[in-house]
Amino acid sequence: MKKIIMILFFSILLLGFNNINAREIEIKTSKTIIVDDDGGEDYTNITEALQAANNGDTILVRPGQYNESLIINKSIYLTGTNNDNTIINTSSGIKITSKNVIIENFLIISNIWGIRVENNFTTIRKNKIISDWYGIWLVNSREDHIIWNTFEKTAVSAIWMYKSSKNEIVNNEIGINYHDEGITLGGDCTDNIIVHNIIKNVGTAVSLTDGASNNVLVTNTIKNNFCGFYFGAETKDNIAYHNNFINNTHPYLEIPTDAIDDGDNIWDNGAEGNYWECYDNESEDAWDNDSNGIIDTPYYIISHLISQ
Repeated sequence: MKKIIMILFFSILLLGFNNINAREIEIKTSKTIIVDDDGGEDYTNITEALQAANNGDTILVRPGQYNESLIINKSIYLTGTNNDNTIINTSSGIKITSKNVIIENFLIISNIWGIRVENNFTTIRKNKIISDWYGIWLVNSREDHIIWNTFEKTAVSAIWMYKSSKNEIVNNEIGINYHDEGITLGGDCTDNIIVHNIIKNVGTAVSLTDGASNNVLVTNTIKNNFCGFYFGAETKDNIAYHNNFINNTHPYLEIPTDAIDDGDNIWDNGAEGNYWECYDNESEDAWDNDSNGIIDTPYYIISHLISQ
């Protein structure tokens, strides 16, 4: 019996070592492919580098202008040298159809969308995006990370999500030029987190429609827009608190349009709500009864009464 146990023990141990060796081989075989439009590296364009890449590879792009539309159907890490002079100038955008893709450090100029994501676990970070239509478009996508991007111009929406859930939109700056909407969630988008973004000089900073629910919007700065947050009639259980609403006014209305809620949503965390620049002193009937720096009288928005 002892002999059988010892054989089983060493078999399991050997199997473990084989698994470790397999993982080491996989790591060692992943490679870095370098692209430089001036030559002297592996490829002069990104398309050929993508064709040569395998899952897990890194594609490093040197400064230059790359006039090409990309389809990324492999799990790769695509990185530019920096987002000032590593430029992807594309007529039909960058489409991601694979899981586990990372794109960072590019200036992306597009006639339609900058990046369209059609799979899961994508990270898009530290890019500058200029697009005639959409900046980043998520379709049936989940657990993506959109972080530290700057949207200098998008005519329709900087970040548009459709039937997408559990995504994180964090530390982006939207609105240096013009947009119809900053961030748009439609088609039953749920459980997304929108945090620490700066959205300014756009039409509507954040728009939730078409059954968007259980999304969290926290510590965003919403400034100089026609409308701050718009929650449509079919939205519910979205939570917005600790956001800063500053000078959001529609040019044809005589009242502030920091927030419009036609659904059934939550505007505090149970103790604290949002900061409304148009409602922060006693002359506006905003009263801090216990002098703790938090306005205790509720702030009225179009359609609904919400907490401070």
